[in-house]
Amino acid sequence: MATTYSKTAIALQGGGALGAYSFGALKYIYESEPNLRLSSISGVSIGAFTAAIVASHPDNPIGHLQSFWKDLTVFHSNLLPAQVETFFSYFGNPNFYLPRQDYYELPLWTSFYDLSPIKNTLAKYVDLRRIARAEVKLVVTATDIESGEIKSSQIAAQCQKICSTFGIA
Repeated sequence: MATTYSKTAIALQGGGALGAYSFGALKYIYESEPNLRLSSISGVSIGAFTAAIVASHPDNPIGHLQSFWKDLTVFHSNLLPAQVETFFSYFGNPNFYLPRQDYYELPLWTSFYDLSPIKNTLAKYVDLRRIARAEVKLVVTATDIESGEIKSSQIAAQCQKICSTFGIA
């Protein structure tokens, strides 16, 4: 008897804490369906980060997602009141964002934070070569900051171009 596979797609939304919720939901799904193999995954904002990690590790992304979310966890101490801890995020997260220090460009700022740390963090968990092979179709959606238009893109072709440009194909 021939084995049949169904196509399964997951869409993940953005919004900080919802990304952590999505991780919990994915963990439950992968534990409940040990042989799950997604055919496609899409995401926006933090959901796009999660989707890229899943597409990079389609057999079992849970360990990678767990490490990613551990990296994004803000400092916690039982010695400090909870009201104080809520303000820690203003000072940044070394694996996600840091307060900008290029004050000479202050009039040109569109954000108070430097987002370069998340690029380094994502580089630890996202495998562009694997995404380029499109084992799992990855679709990322974002808003164009200048036009306000929503842009959606299948990522495999862009990853192939990036990999060949940097000689990592």
